[in-house]
Amino acid sequence: MLITAPSNAAVDTLLEKLVLVLPSSYDRPTVIRLGRVGGDTHDKERADRQYLQAYELDSMVERRIEAFRRDRANRGNTESDGYLRKQFEQELLMKARVIVSTLVTSANTQVTSFLNQGTQVPVVIVDEATQCTEPQCLIPLCVKPSLMVLVGDSHQLAATIQNPAVDRMGYGVSLFERLERSGFPKLSLHGQYRMSPAICAWPNDCVYGSMLINSKRVCLPCFRSVFAQSAVPPYAFVNVEVRLRVLAEA
Repeated sequence: MLITAPSNAAVDTLLEKLVLVLPSSYDRPTVIRLGRVGGDTHDKERADRQYLQAYELDSMVERRIEAFRRDRANRGNTESDGYLRKQFEQELLMKARVIVSTLVTSANTQVTSFLNQGTQVPVVIVDEATQCTEPQCLIPLCVKPSLMVLVGDSHQLAATIQNPAVDRMGYGVSLFERLERSGFPKLSLHGQYRMSPAICAWPNDCVYGSMLINSKRVCLPCFRSVFAQSAVPPYAFVNVEVRLRVLAEA
């Protein structure tokens, strides 16, 4: 299975969740990440994310090459590091249950070389599919999957288009949204696990047609964590203009 997303940050979040439910070992890695953890963020060296680097394909390959060279039985081996790299890449990708990458990286040479061996990736999942352009969403089709699943919310952020002209021509419409507008069948998830019911009320009434259902988790007092024992409300309106005027007069 290949799971992709538009940005490295989104892929890292997916990787965090996957390694919790799919434990890996040195001999049989279950989850492999193509590309670098934190590849497009300003906090590449975040201590709480460094453990994810162990799941990078390049890191796994480097460790195996080093172990191969240290093994006395292989001291007479004349294979180059480049040859060993390709061999280990193929072996690791073959053993993995899930490969995660950005949309663009899903068509890199490691993947195409892997597919040239006659291997097929049966399922592709595109997360945050409404936040990428249609051409981006088509890139993972290079693995020739039997099933492609688009996950997203057309009511939330769309892809960022810098050129107003191409935006007006419809380039900013995602494949997810185009299929949705065409009446393509979709599965809607109604349970929400992220917002306080008070915060959820407005988007539920004005955007989602009262289809959202608050989970038991968000209704618990402890859901507000640090604010649970305080008088801080779920949201508040502050008249900034008045406060600024008072500060200026002071």
